[in-house]
Amino acid sequence: MNLDSIHRLIEETQVFQMQQSSIKSRGDMGALASPPRDTCNTCFPLHGLQSHAAHNFCAHSYNTNEWDICEELRLRELEEVKARAAQMEKTMRWWSDCTANWREKWSKVRAERNSAREEGRQLRIKLEMTMKELSTL
Repeated sequence: MNLDSIHRLIEETQVFQMQQSSIKSRGDMGALASPPRDTCNTCFPLHGLQSHAAHNFCAHSYNTNEWDICEELRLRELEEVKARAAQMEKTMRWWSDCTANWREKWSKVRAERNSAREEGRQLRIKLEMTMKELSTL
């Protein structure tokens, strides 16, 4: 999940939240006029040791609804990483199969070549013996 799609999801969620709050309190126009906050900036990027610290920061700094947004983003990112890992695994398996097929094919070709060489050597020996017999006659 790239940063743009994460920010877009956050903005969409904030707009939805603002719409919900405006429905609850029709008289409160301040909710619609306020710009969307960047609710979970501290959760990005979610890499390495930072992610655990950012995860804890989100848990303590934001209300439950904002935490749910962070958690949803983390779950989506996790699903994307799992999908990429599965695709990489399929690709590695495909390459492994291709390599095995290539080795099997060229093993057969090598065996045929060696067999043909041996047959040629045997025929040469027979030819030489036949030529010697002819020369003696």
